[in-house]
Amino acid sequence: MSLGRRLRSYRIRLPLSLLAAAGVTALVLGLAIAVQTWRNVERDLVTTGRQLSDALATAVSPALRHDDVWRAYAALRGSHGSLFDERTLLIVLDDEQQVFAANQPQRFPVATPLAAAGEEFSALADRLGPELPARFVDAPDVISGHRALYTPIRQDGVSVGGLLMLYPDTLMWPRFREITGTAAVSILALMALLAPLGWLWGKRMTRPLGELADAMSRVGRERPEAIRQPGRVRDDEIGQLATQFGHMLQALQEKDELEARLIERERLTAVGQLAGGVAHEINNPLSGLLLAVSNLRRRSDDPAVLRSADLLERGLRQIQDTVAALLEEARVDGHPLTPADIEDVRTLVSAQRRRAALDWHNGLKSAVPVQATPVRQILLNLLLNAVDAAGPHGTVRCRVRSDKDHNLELQVSNPGPPLADTRPEVLFRAPSERPVRGGFGLWVIERLVRELEGSIEVTSDDHGTTFHVRIPGRRRRAAA
Repeated sequence: MSLGRRLRSYRIRLPLSLLAAAGVTALVLGLAIAVQTWRNVERDLVTTGRQLSDALATAVSPALRHDDVWRAYAALRGSHGSLFDERTLLIVLDDEQQVFAANQPQRFPVATPLAAAGEEFSALADRLGPELPARFVDAPDVISGHRALYTPIRQDGVSVGGLLMLYPDTLMWPRFREITGTAAVSILALMALLAPLGWLWGKRMTRPLGELADAMSRVGRERPEAIRQPGRVRDDEIGQLATQFGHMLQALQEKDELEARLIERERLTAVGQLAGGVAHEINNPLSGLLLAVSNLRRRSDDPAVLRSADLLERGLRQIQDTVAALLEEARVDGHPLTPADIEDVRTLVSAQRRRAALDWHNGLKSAVPVQATPVRQILLNLLLNAVDAAGPHGTVRCRVRSDKDHNLELQVSNPGPPLADTRPEVLFRAPSERPVRGGFGLWVIERLVRELEGSIEVTSDDHGTTFHVRIPGRRRRAAA
C-alpha cells in the first residue's frame, strides 16, 4: 500500500486525528496558562510595587518635610532588593513636580522639573496633571518598556509630594519563565502519556472497521465460506455493517451452493439420458438373442444344447432386467414409487452383491406417493456404499417400508468399520470441500433427501453403520 493511500485510511487518520486534537488542546491550554500567568505576574508586581511605594512614601515623608535630600536619597538607595533591582527608578517629587531626590541623581538632579527629563517623562507629567494627584496612579503605557507607579506622599492628611516608581517590564520575565516552564514540563509529560494512549485507542476504535474492509476486499477472490465475518458484536454503525456483511456472505454462499446443485443435477440428467440411450441400444440385439435362444430350444432335443440354452437365457434375462432398471433410472418423470422400483435397485446392486451378502426386505405392498427416481437413487447409493464398507464376508441389511400415511422409511446397515465423524456438516460435505477427495454419493443423498423434505440419521459404532432415511408422503408435504 502506498504512503498516500495508507494516510487516507481511517486506521491511520483517526489515531492521527486524536493525536492532533490532543496536541492542539495542549497548545491552547499552554497559551491560556501563559496569558493568565503573565497577567498574574503583572498584577503581583504592581501590588508589590505599590506596597513598596507606600513604605517608601512613609519613609521619605519626614525627609521631604525637613528638606533633607540625603536622607531621602539614602532611603531610596536602600530599597533595592531581589525583585526591584537597580534598574528600578525611584523619584521623590515635591508639590511642584520637581525632583526632590532620586536613586539615580546623575540622570535626575535635584530641582529638575519632571517634564524636563525627556519627552516620555513630559507625557508622564501631563498624565499626572498640573497638581500631583492625591491617589495612587498606575501608568503602564506612558513610558515605553516601563511601568510607572505614582504614590502620593501625605503629611497630616495633606499631599506634599509624590513617589514615582518606574521599573522595566523585563522584571516580570524571571518569574514568568519559572511558572510557564513548570507548566510546560507538566503539559509535555501529560502529552507523553496521552499520545500513546490516544494512538492505541484510535487503533482500537478502527480495528473492527479495518477487519471489515479486509473481509470485503476478499469478496470475489475467495469462496464466501472461507471469508470470516468480523466476529465481535457491536451495537453501533460498524456492528450493523458487519451484520449486513455477514448476511451478504450467507447469501453468496447459498447462491454458490445452488449453482453447484444445478450443475450437478444437469450432469446427472445428462448421465441418465446417456444411460437410457445405451439401454435402448442394448435392448434391440438382446431381444434378437432371446428369440434365437427360444428357437434353439424348440428345434433341439439334445440335453446338452438345452442346458446351454437355459444358461444363455438366464444370463440374457439378467441383462434384460438390468437394462430395464437402468431405463427406470433414466426416467425424468415423477412417477410414484412402486415395489418394482425397489426390486430394480436390488437388481442393480446384484452385480456388487458377490462382494457381500444381502439381507433384503421390501415391505412395500403398493405404490407410495413419493417420486420414484430420487428414492431409487438414494437407495442405490446407500447400498453401493454399504457393500463397499461391508467387505467380501459382510452382510448388508436393507429394510424398506411405509406406514399408513405413506411415509417412507429406508434403512441400510453394514458391519464395516465405524465412520470417523458422523456430523452432517462433515459427512455430507461436498467433495470439493473435503480434505481428501471422494465420491459424490453421500453428498447427492443428502441433497436428494432435502429436496424430498425428508431426514437422514446416521449411527456408527464398532458393530456397524446404519443410515436411516425418512421421507414424508406427498399428501403430508402438500398439507404442510
